[in-house]
Amino acid sequence: MKAFVSSGLLLLLIAWIWRCLGQQPVSVECSYLMLRVIAKRALFYPDELVHPNELFLGTGCVVTFIRPDEFEFYYSVRLCGIVIEIVPDRTIFNTWLTYKPRNLCASAELQLECVIPRSV
Repeated sequence: MKAFVSSGLLLLLIAWIWRCLGQQPVSVECSYLMLRVIAKRALFYPDELVHPNELFLGTGCVVTFIRPDEFEFYYSVRLCGIVIEIVPDRTIFNTWLTYKPRNLCASAELQLECVIPRSV
């Protein structure tokens, strides 16, 4: 129970920091076949970089490309537990990023969504 509360508080803190700084540390792009998520390595602090083995997409998919300042996850929409919701005017892809720091017992999840509008 304590770990659950701690990870919830960590996630709230992360969301608050991102909004206050006006940064977009995570971006999502999608097509009907592929989903791309780009996450800044300095997710929380400019001097503290997240390691590739601390960040996962969905059900545990690892980073596919490592750049000096960001990580990229590039997967088929049929993998990683990505949920596809088809509604009359759009297709919605839902997934999440999990941050599991090596030195802490807590983890945090960030829900992600990508929408493709349908043309009339």
